[in-house]
Amino acid sequence: MIKFGDNPESITWDLKENGNAILSSFMTHEFEKDTYSDIFWRNELVVDQCLRGGDYEFIIRSSKNNGLSSVEQDGMFEIYTGADKIVSKTDNFGGQYSKSFSFEAAPEVFEGFCFSGENTVQVRSRGEIFMKNLQLGDEVRVAGNKEGEHYERIYSFGHRNEKTSHDFLRLLPSQLELTPDHMVFLEDGTVVPASVVNVGDRLSDGQTIHAIEKVSRTGVYAPFTSSGKLLVNGVTASSYVSFQGSSYLKIGNQVTPFSWFWIAHSFTFPHRLWCNSLFGKCNTEEYTVAGVSRWVDAPYQWTLWLLDQPPSILFGSSIPLVLMLTILALLDFASQNFGVVVCVITGTYLILQQKHFRIKAWCVKKE
Repeated sequence: MIKFGDNPESITWDLKENGNAILSSFMTHEFEKDTYSDIFWRNELVVDQCLRGGDYEFIIRSSKNNGLSSVEQDGMFEIYTGADKIVSKTDNFGGQYSKSFSFEAAPEVFEGFCFSGENTVQVRSRGEIFMKNLQLGDEVRVAGNKEGEHYERIYSFGHRNEKTSHDFLRLLPSQLELTPDHMVFLEDGTVVPASVVNVGDRLSDGQTIHAIEKVSRTGVYAPFTSSGKLLVNGVTASSYVSFQGSSYLKIGNQVTPFSWFWIAHSFTFPHRLWCNSLFGKCNTEEYTVAGVSRWVDAPYQWTLWLLDQPPSILFGSSIPLVLMLTILALLDFASQNFGVVVCVITGTYLILQQKHFRIKAWCVKKE
């Protein structure tokens, strides 16, 4: 909120964030003559603008018409975020005033879908490192010993915030630490959210879970790979999250055949395609204040909203959504298996051509 005081007749002001103008306005006011010598907060402007934190500059200009021309006029102002005053100028300023200030925005409350930074991953040419030291572009191991060594590039962090504290489940004896909604692979190949893993279950590395603990850590990380998998503490884990505490999308009481892993992996195909192309190496990335990737934030919030709707709306929305995801999944398959696609298309074409030739020959013979 911005408050203007004293009695200028017109005010022009600008607010810049990190050097870029984000707000500006021009206002005209009328004041009673007998209040000229007193200070009144004559205008309160509620600015519906989320300041993300950083460096700001507030520039204000005021003037008063003396009957012949517009002259500079003293004035006063205060700037608030909520109930906290962050900038004030309580003595008169001569027509124009510029004030620079900085503040750190309060972190957003955001449910984690991530690993703790205390987990370890295998990085090509760097060996074993803590996840908190993982960077965009690093090639991490994504397959266990049975599948052989295979590395993929980190093209994005769905969530990365070194300052956020969060609770994690720690699966023993692997010491794997992840949020309850984050998915992990079991020995039989199924992928489940950590919240449904039980003592006695066997993870992808063949180890039986002996205990599950709750720990609190500072720092959350969700690295994305092309396969949607990565080896964390020797266990194959997913890059993605389950929204409903289950492996599959549920509509009302019905469990659909669409897994959350398939939904997330299909939806992120355009991002993967861009980052793995010659034009978008994705060596840098923009995040929200909470540390969520700009590629992820809007779809994540929209999904939460959709799942909160009645089953009828969710069912109706799921039909075009599944169709779109199926198309993306097919495009993803085609991009990774170009030779197979070419063979299938060529074979189909030849078969159709052969049938066409046989039909044409039969027609000629009949004549």
